[in-house]
Amino acid sequence: YVMLMGLLALSVISIGVVVCLISYRNVMSLSVQTCNQIVDKTTDELDVLFENMQAMPVVIGRDARVQQALRLPEEDGEEHFAAEYEISAFLSEMNLFDSDIFCIYVFAENGISAQSKYYRLRIDDLGGTPLYREACARGETFWCPPQKGSAVSVTTSESLIASVTPVKELGSGRYAGMVIIELAEKLVKSRLNASIGNNGFLFLCDESGQPVVYPDGKDPRALEEWSRQGEAQNRGLTIRRTLR
Repeated sequence: YVMLMGLLALSVISIGVVVCLISYRNVMSLSVQTCNQIVDKTTDELDVLFENMQAMPVVIGRDARVQQALRLPEEDGEEHFAAEYEISAFLSEMNLFDSDIFCIYVFAENGISAQSKYYRLRIDDLGGTPLYREACARGETFWCPPQKGSAVSVTTSESLIASVTPVKELGSGRYAGMVIIELAEKLVKSRLNASIGNNGFLFLCDESGQPVVYPDGKDPRALEEWSRQGEAQNRGLTIRRTLR
């Protein structure tokens, strides 16, 4: 488990670019304007999806119940249980409001943990968790690439993308916990599954050009090469849109 968490933290990505690839032999069947419209629509949909994942931790971290929980001393059984129950109910409501989200978690340094769905948690010591150390060092939300199953709970083997956000205790201004939000990779794939002629397709890559979510059966190394060099080599039409 420690090795898994370490690898996940080292594989941090910045989800940033939607790429459309379509070979020149198929460009004539669709206008460039039509291709651009499809990419723009897909990018807008993904923007909403990922912006919600970035906005949620701000709301959660400033919630009075979460802030009160961050201030509790360690090993306070009854108060911890009451806080976990109350925050889990709050997270469940948020998850119902945005059903696209797979699961929402709150972890505090004092041992409190809560989640929007009742999976068995893997994290016992937040301070010793690589994800938390990475979040505090960055001081902002970062993204983890798709992986089978959850890094923080025992779930199904579904492939998940996670955002990790450190949370400050507002009174002291120090980091005292984190919010993790998980999104099923298949949901992102469904947004990217736009029909673009006979052989055009969309995929999501990070800002360095590394493919993150792409169609089944595609070689990510070939996609990266085409994305970076396709136009220069006159291989086809490449359209890019940066997510906000």
